[in-house]
Amino acid sequence: MRVPAFRGAAMSSTVIAVDARQWVRVALFLVLSAALGACGNDRSTPADAAPPSPVAAAVSKDLGIDWFEGGVEAAFGAAKREHKPVFLYWGAQWCPYCKQVEATVFTRRDVIERTRQFIAVELDGDAPAAQRAGERFGVMGYPTMIVFRPDGTEITRIPNGLNLEAYAEIFDLAMNALRPVADVLGAALAGEHLSDAEWQQLAVYSWGQDNQRALGGRDERETFAALANVCPATAGAACTRLRLNHLDAAIDAAAEAPLDSATKAAALGTLTRLLADDAQVAANLDAVLHAGPEFVAAVTEAGSPERAALAGRWQAVMLSLADDPRLSTVEQFYASYAPIGFLKLADENAAVPAALQTAIRARVDEAMAATIDPVERHAVVTTAASLLRAADLGVEALTLLEAELANSAQPFYLMSSLASAAERDGDTDTALAWRQRAYETATGESTRFRWGYGYVSSLIRLAPDAHVPIEAVTARLFEELSDPATAFFGGTQSRAVQLSDKLLAWADTADRAAVIERLRTRIAAVCSSIPAGETSRARCDGFLRPPPAG
Repeated sequence: MRVPAFRGAAMSSTVIAVDARQWVRVALFLVLSAALGACGNDRSTPADAAPPSPVAAAVSKDLGIDWFEGGVEAAFGAAKREHKPVFLYWGAQWCPYCKQVEATVFTRRDVIERTRQFIAVELDGDAPAAQRAGERFGVMGYPTMIVFRPDGTEITRIPNGLNLEAYAEIFDLAMNALRPVADVLGAALAGEHLSDAEWQQLAVYSWGQDNQRALGGRDERETFAALANVCPATAGAACTRLRLNHLDAAIDAAAEAPLDSATKAAALGTLTRLLADDAQVAANLDAVLHAGPEFVAAVTEAGSPERAALAGRWQAVMLSLADDPRLSTVEQFYASYAPIGFLKLADENAAVPAALQTAIRARVDEAMAATIDPVERHAVVTTAASLLRAADLGVEALTLLEAELANSAQPFYLMSSLASAAERDGDTDTALAWRQRAYETATGESTRFRWGYGYVSSLIRLAPDAHVPIEAVTARLFEELSDPATAFFGGTQSRAVQLSDKLLAWADTADRAAVIERLRTRIAAVCSSIPAGETSRARCDGFLRPPPAG
């Protein structure tokens, strides 16, 4: 199940009345998704499930996953020799979603035990040639988790945001899968009989990170509609997840093909049944935590009794999750977004009640004091700042971020948030100062290119006459690459293309055109170090070269 985009559709003004104690449990929905966006979330459990043992959790954290040493190619070689599948984890040190996965999923004893059956390899986006590997595997963002056969055939992609108890089952599914998800999908669409395990394999595939690997060019809306129509009742929650994927895809495509009344009615029934069943909520926690206002707005009419009932039930479910000790702090924050999410969608200019703001301050203070693990804290800080902003407590969000700079191992990530806040407030100088500082302090080759791209883009947008820093930083991005021959792949290449387009559009005067010519000369020297015929050489040579006419 992919996390929806939360476009903020209009909603009715119906919001459940809750007291101050309830408000403290329900604050975090809209802004958090944007803050942690592309860079997961994790779990759910039925309300009556027993909480995990703190001792078991501590043992798991000490034990840890036995990550393969030696790189991706060596990992596949070991997989062939040992006849084991490969589990590839693609992450980045600055990514809050990655830290959340590492602090929760990867510390579970049952997950650790399952990974012993795989060659588990961790690939940091800043590792040598990592971006080339990311492009090879069709990676779209951090974190990405992929399972391969020993021969390198991709079996499945594991999503973020699931019930933690589900991850052991997903590893079991991947271990025992007779065919890759792409083949299972083709069989389902061809009308072949699938086992319930194969329906589950389809349901828990990370479609949001598919990059057409399994879809094979198929239309998402049509594909999920077809799957939902033929999914058998015996597959249970798997069918619900596929129907939710259909709704999500239909919302994405609504500009070209609006949801018809039959689709809305079917989706309303699915959502109503989902929210009435604790087991279904647990199996679809990602959608419950992230998609409420968007889904409610899509399937009901403003001011209707159906909207009031569905919104009310959704908030009630979120309230029940917000204080669940089995959920991480970040997940509790997600659940606590409900009143703000529904309030703002009912009226985007609605003021957040003072009682809710007071409760949010207390919740953030408590979470920050309790979270001492630096891995988890990075995600918690980012989430807490998002909660404060969502509650119209922007100044306090900035204070929190600034205070955390000295403690964070990735302060440049927080600086980018500070820059965005300053830009929203119209403070161009402060925004650019934070962007510059973030770039200067960023570490890791791919990461520095990413943050440098962000700084130059901000200069072009906010200070287009700042020719000197635009030229200097752009040249520096290329000149500090340790190995240009492996650089222009994946995210680095994507940002290089985007930066090239922005600079060419910016160069609409003679003095700016002169900057472009000087940059071409400096960057050509970098490109000349790459052997002719290499993919990186052609891509590097293409920087600041207009596309052919026609």
